[in-house]
Amino acid sequence: MGQWLSDHLGQTFVIENIARELGVDPKTLQKHFGEVIETAAARRKMDDLAALSERARGGSARAVIKLIRMTKRADHAERG
Repeated sequence: MGQWLSDHLGQTFVIENIARELGVDPKTLQKHFGEVIETAAARRKMDDLAALSERARGGSARAVIKLIRMTKRADHAERG
């Protein structure tokens, strides 16, 4: 079940969609598989960031701009 969740989160399914497909409440899913969900979501974000970084290194101006915006948002969030 944990692998299935990881695979589906990798496809950008949201908790509500997964819960609906399994026929369970989203809170129940979070309670029992919260760590799997968080790990899969973090892995997905890292993969997306790596791909974006690779495109930026390849000369994509859009990727560079997006990375700059993401960095500014992260800095702003840290400062609260």
